[in-house]
Amino acid sequence: MKTLEVRLYGGTRILADGKEIEFPFMKSALLLIILSDKKSYSRKKLQLMLWHDKNEQKADRNLRNTIYVIKQKLGGDVILTEKNSKIRLNENISVLNDLDIINSLEYKDMCKDDLQNIYSYFSDEIFEDLNFEYGISLDDYIRNFKNIYNENIYRKLIEISQHFMHVMNYENVIITCEFMIKLNEYDETPYKNLITAYNSLGIFSKIAEIDKKMSDIFGYDANADKIANIGNEYYRDDQIFYTLSEITKFNQGEKYRHIGIKGASGSGKTEILNSIKLQQNNDIKIIDYSISNGYTPCKYEVFNYIINKIRNNLLLDSSSLYDIVANGQKVILIIDNLNLSDVESIEELFNFIIRSENKILLIATYSMDLDNKLTYFLNSLSTEDLFTEIKLGNLNFNDLKKAYSNLSDEQINNLIVQSGGNPFLINYLMNNGVTKEMYNAFMSVNLSCKTQTSLRILNLLSIMKNRVDINTLSDILNIDVDKVVQEVSQLINRGILIENTEQDYVEIEFCNNLQKEYICSSIKNIEKQYIHKKIADYYESILCDNYSIDNKYYTIIIYHLTMAKYMDKAFIYKCKQFNKIYNISHEFFPIALDEEYSYSVNFNIDENMFKNKYEELMEEMDNLKNKYSETILKVKINMLFCYARFYKSIGKFDEAQEKLNEILRLSESLDYFIGIFQAHLQFIQYSININDLKMMKSHLKTLNNDYKDMMSEVQYAIYLRFKGYYDVLEHNFKSGIQKVEEAQEIFKKQHKLYKMKFNIAACSFVKGEAKFLQNEFDDAFEYYMDAISICHDKEIHPSLALLFSRLGLVRLKQQSFDEAKYYFEKSLKQYNTVGFSWGKEQLYSHIDKIYKSK
Repeated sequence: MKTLEVRLYGGTRILADGKEIEFPFMKSALLLIILSDKKSYSRKKLQLMLWHDKNEQKADRNLRNTIYVIKQKLGGDVILTEKNSKIRLNENISVLNDLDIINSLEYKDMCKDDLQNIYSYFSDEIFEDLNFEYGISLDDYIRNFKNIYNENIYRKLIEISQHFMHVMNYENVIITCEFMIKLNEYDETPYKNLITAYNSLGIFSKIAEIDKKMSDIFGYDANADKIANIGNEYYRDDQIFYTLSEITKFNQGEKYRHIGIKGASGSGKTEILNSIKLQQNNDIKIIDYSISNGYTPCKYEVFNYIINKIRNNLLLDSSSLYDIVANGQKVILIIDNLNLSDVESIEELFNFIIRSENKILLIATYSMDLDNKLTYFLNSLSTEDLFTEIKLGNLNFNDLKKAYSNLSDEQINNLIVQSGGNPFLINYLMNNGVTKEMYNAFMSVNLSCKTQTSLRILNLLSIMKNRVDINTLSDILNIDVDKVVQEVSQLINRGILIENTEQDYVEIEFCNNLQKEYICSSIKNIEKQYIHKKIADYYESILCDNYSIDNKYYTIIIYHLTMAKYMDKAFIYKCKQFNKIYNISHEFFPIALDEEYSYSVNFNIDENMFKNKYEELMEEMDNLKNKYSETILKVKINMLFCYARFYKSIGKFDEAQEKLNEILRLSESLDYFIGIFQAHLQFIQYSININDLKMMKSHLKTLNNDYKDMMSEVQYAIYLRFKGYYDVLEHNFKSGIQKVEEAQEIFKKQHKLYKMKFNIAACSFVKGEAKFLQNEFDDAFEYYMDAISICHDKEIHPSLALLFSRLGLVRLKQQSFDEAKYYFEKSLKQYNTVGFSWGKEQLYSHIDKIYKSK
């Protein structure tokens, strides 16, 4: 035995090399669990833990009997007794436990159902099935053991929840944090993450429940750490200070600059102006004018209003050819939303400012999206060295940390994700004076689209879970890419979309979640379904039948088909994804017609996780309206095949055989030859594993006699490959080699040759077997090496385990012991890494011969 697995959740189980061990009494398993930490234990300590109610003589006898039972089940060297009589587990045995499952969990691409299955597995209390009374010593051990497990699991859950908060997958945040609270209800973090998640999803009733629970547990209001506004309500103290300093210079007759305040809606432009106006005395006259959002002034309207207001305050000198500010007077001219001004007024305003040098100070706000005329005006002022632009970017982490020092770093980051750092949206989220009505009005104006194309882009992005590049947007919307670039650029300038450059190419996404949610909520359900279907159709169109590439698209397709109410099709893709993940052959040279089964996979997939997911999908299938349609029945056949292949690969062929027989019955009723062919090949591979040539012959005969005319060229070549191997094993070498060479020629002439490489390698292997059985060892060695050369790009693969073993066996026969040992050790490394057993037992026998020869 090389690997011991300790499974505690869902009942205490011990597995040795993947097979569950049945012990006659629980204390045998418990002793093994205690020793699994690789520490040494005194006999007295173990006796006290397991037999506290027995005298020393009986306890010692019980311990000896228990060790004897374990050794009978697992081997005489599994438990060692040291010189000081301490007992420990053999250090050469690898121990796996439930913590290895969750610590190695690849959770980033998991859907909520998969996460739920994993959390359900870890929900049970461990050691609940102990069927005997125990004392203080064992109770302390179990309590400490549980604490270690819970601490490790909780640490992993923190990592998982942080990831899903970062990527805004709030459904997974909710599932994870609810499980965290079950494990530890006195940690505030999961409650606060739940509030953020429910708020993002609009489930406000749940927020009230969490607030109450936090109040009951922690004794304070969950929202008490939100502090009041600071300095100014839009966090722009530095910008206000700079503007006031320019006003001071202007008042004192020093060199000053006109101020332009540029920012997106909600960035605080207007609020800066209001703060400045409140801080001015009556020494200098302020003329202010605000252009309302959505209003379009007439020609010269803005300029005429300003001039008239200056004139009415007796500040205008009209005695010369042009109007200017009167001598001895100073005017601060404040214009909000200058970008909305009519073009004519902008030109006149520039001339007026230049003529009134040192007598007027312009402070104007404008948006990120400027027209050419205003840009020219501002550049002209800059050229004269008369102008400074203050650009109001979104608030960053440090800005918000100053404002909300009581919030954790994680909460600050979540606030940025939700709001994009937009001050108005931050105040809305923090209940700082922004009402729901104000929020809706802001969103309505800020997200209004000037063109139908912009609206379609925003609608599409609001529904998509993932970021997309320009070409993807263009393809889904069926709009020329140049047009998409133009529209997206304008939306970026308006602060609605942003560019993400984490990849080698630029992707587009909403500036913040609130904007995305607002747009999404404004789309009619019937239109949402239509958009979801278009997105799913696009990702379907780019699938290329290569799992390593397609896998990243399956979850996207399933989500959008589900949202589009195409439940049957979504289910088909769920099954495809399941089959791609679990349809793994541990046999030598996969049957696959392409390379996908040779893709790098995890050969130690947990059986319970597999079975739970399989049963969940089969239950979902049973609830489909069209479950008896030919399409769904073929999906069922593929699921049965996946189940059979999985259980055959882990050595439970009885369970696999039932599904294979069901595949044959169902496939024959549908005249579905692919299902028939796959089932027979599984029986053939199994017969090779157990050296049952009678079974192998029977299934080969059935394929040839009943289904030969139905086989495609490649299927026929696979049949020939196995028939040739059968002949070789029966010592009909000439016939066998002839069939294998015919198969190899068919494989080599296929258009997609790379998909045939493992079948081609298998043919070389069979030729090597033929030569080996005829004692032509040098030729056998060459054929085995040829097979390895085809598989060389796979560092770890079941095929290499057997091939290295065969190379070693050839050298052993030739009495080249050092070289034989070299290849046997390479083979053993492969066997210990993959879940593959054919030839492994013989390998140990060969290694024994090597050491005995020395």
